[in-house]
Amino acid sequence: MDGGQLLPNWVLFGQLLRRLGIAVTARQIEAVIEALGHLDLGRRDDVKVAARAILVHRRSQQALFDRAFDRFWRAENAGLQPPVALGRAAGRAPRRR
Repeated sequence: MDGGQLLPNWVLFGQLLRRLGIAVTARQIEAVIEALGHLDLGRRDDVKVAARAILVHRRSQQALFDRAFDRFWRAENAGLQPPVALGRAAGRAPRRR
């Protein structure tokens, strides 16, 4: 993953989670970015587990997080890649606030 796109993509992912009903704060996104500095980004499952541990606090939301993560972060070349445009990944245009 391009390091320059890391923060913007995680911010978009946080916005998606909020729209899905998972309360995510800017501080949590910062914590994910910090944690990623200690992980091999090519190990998708490690990234997913670390992000879930930081962003999800209700067991009932874990499956929703997993589906959102898998859809948003498409696996190509054995590593995390920037998502397709958020609207296309979700099958609709992104909502503007």
